[in-house]
Amino acid sequence: MKIRELLEERANRLGMLGVLEDMAQPEDFVEVDFEKVRTPEIYFGSARNDLLANGLAKRSGLQTLEEPQTLLPNRLYLTGDWNFTKEFAESRSQAQIILQYDAKDVYFVASADDPVEITIVRDGQTLGTVTVQEERLYELIIGNDYGEHLIEIFIEAPGLKAFTFTFG
Repeated sequence: MKIRELLEERANRLGMLGVLEDMAQPEDFVEVDFEKVRTPEIYFGSARNDLLANGLAKRSGLQTLEEPQTLLPNRLYLTGDWNFTKEFAESRSQAQIILQYDAKDVYFVASADDPVEITIVRDGQTLGTVTVQEERLYELIIGNDYGEHLIEIFIEAPGLKAFTFTFG
């Protein structure tokens, strides 16, 4: 809307035709109120994994991680064996990703050399499975309401390369 407002202002100043009234939206458009998204992007790679809570952040190499007794919001927890590179963390065993987040939607940038199946659980309810292989953005959760939730991702085989979580 801000871009549209600025284009309209520009057109008025230059004596040009105004911006069209109808804005196009793709069929699968997901509306996001970013003022209600309270969890920041979360990175897995050692170059930017400041929010890794149960391992050594900012350190490359192999780490074996265990689930903690308590979870803090907006902090990344991993279980199992993980190899951290600057850009991503790669599971080296069956593993788990745990995060308390405050948003409506959850997106995950990941890849795998061979297909890896992950199971998505939100607030204790299994939502389904996703097969990760191609390096891309995966829509894990498209929610109805903003709020605090717990996501658990169960990784069935080694080889998942996790890059980042983003939220809507």
